Amino acid sequence: MKRSALIAAALALGPVAASAQEGREAQPSAETQEHAITYLRVLYAGLESKEVGEDVKSVLMGCIFSNSLRAITEQMNKAIAASSVTVDRNEPSQLLGVMAGVCGYRPPAAQGQQGAPEQTLGRR
Repeated sequence: MKRSALIAAALALGPVAASAQEGREAQPSAETQEHAITYLRVLYAGLESKEVGEDVKSVLMGCIFSNSLRAITEQMNKAIAASSVTVDRNEPSQLLGVMAGVCGYRPPAAQGQQGAPEQTLGRR
């Protein structure tokens, strides 16, 4: 399943500190800001969707509660760039799959795999 491959790619990035850096952070580019808006829309749609499982919704809610939108956007962009699968930024279901992986969701089939990667973002 394509979503599983995207989640696996996001998880492969390893643990990431989501706390803000000390000092003033550089203003994100216009492209990064557009990505953040898209990701926030996808997150909201995923939380409202009846097709998204409660386990995924719980991970997404914990992620946005514990991490900045900037941190989530940065990790989403890294995961998409590092993915061996082409991610269409105009396809919300693909973005939601990447977001779930970035936020630490592991599908039940992947949870039993030995050596499964740690979550990248999550609750602090």
